Amino acid sequence: MVIERRSPWWRGSVSSDLAEFLVAFSYGQVSEIVPARCNGCGDSVFVVGIDDEHGYAVRRCAGCDSPWVMLGGSGWAAIERAVCPCGGELFEVAAGFAERVDGELGWVYLALRCTTDDVLGLYGDWRIAARPTRKLLDLV
Repeated sequence: MVIERRSPWWRGSVSSDLAEFLVAFSYGQVSEIVPARCNGCGDSVFVVGIDDEHGYAVRRCAGCDSPWVMLGGSGWAAIERAVCPCGGELFEVAAGFAERVDGELGWVYLALRCTTDDVLGLYGDWRIAARPTRKLLDLV
């Protein structure tokens, strides 16, 4: 589908719109995009928590309640729950990664699509310092 870029919020009607949003938001710097899927039931809708200080997120599946710590974080300790401007708390999730010139991943962008009103948003972006970085692709 095509993202609607109306002010003040961009909207996407399907989960694949997160990829287009990540590329647009990063000015084309994102080279790898990984959509989140539940390891337990395969669902793609989650409650999401963000830890901006430590650069990671957590998600809990809306279908089977399975938790997952994303991007190598340490759990739900200092997490701020993601909430859409409409008040919705269920999201589809995708992470976009930008590569450094040496081929390692240098930056991660975390985009969410609210399942209530289809609003797309960037809820986190962090520099990746620890190496090797490619393992993060499996931790979305």
